[in-house]
Amino acid sequence: MKRLAGSLALVLCVSLVPGCDSGKKEADAKDASAKKAEGGAKTDEAKPAEAEGDAKEEAKPAEPVKLAELSLEDTGLEAKIQAPEGAKASEEFGAFLVQAGESFQLQINTQAADLAVAKQEIEGNTVNKLKSFITESETELVYETEVMGKAQFHFVANVEVDGAKYSCEDKKGQDFSKADVDAMLAACKSMVAS
Repeated sequence: MKRLAGSLALVLCVSLVPGCDSGKKEADAKDASAKKAEGGAKTDEAKPAEAEGDAKEEAKPAEPVKLAELSLEDTGLEAKIQAPEGAKASEEFGAFLVQAGESFQLQINTQAADLAVAKQEIEGNTVNKLKSFITESETELVYETEVMGKAQFHFVANVEVDGAKYSCEDKKGQDFSKADVDAMLAACKSMVAS
């Protein structure tokens, strides 16, 4: 009976008195209390949406990575690139590695990659399964894979510096996001002779 009276008051308030929100809110609150009492311990469905809205407001866009010129001469490569501030270069197993934390692991090889062969290897990988190629051009492949249900992004690209051909790729065995791959690819393309 109380619910019927509350609902009737709400209808009258809404139809007869514009701006009668406080009565509507009280009626809604009484209605919600009555439903909880009748239905046991039901959760308020509005709370998750409110919490989600708060999380979106608190989420801030990632700050852009500050880039700095990094010389590769100490590693034996007569070149320089734009890499995240604090990046370190080293020579590892005949390749050059530029690292800045876990999300920036750029490998530079001293010869161009055969992208047709690389594409076949990517397509044939049964562990790191190809989901799709994001970029496919004469000089680069950017692609998404899946390993044990988790998405990963990778790339391989060819660049030429003063007539010398190089290839760049992300370090194997690491998980990278699309943003990580984009940053490494941009660094690769920035390579110039020193």
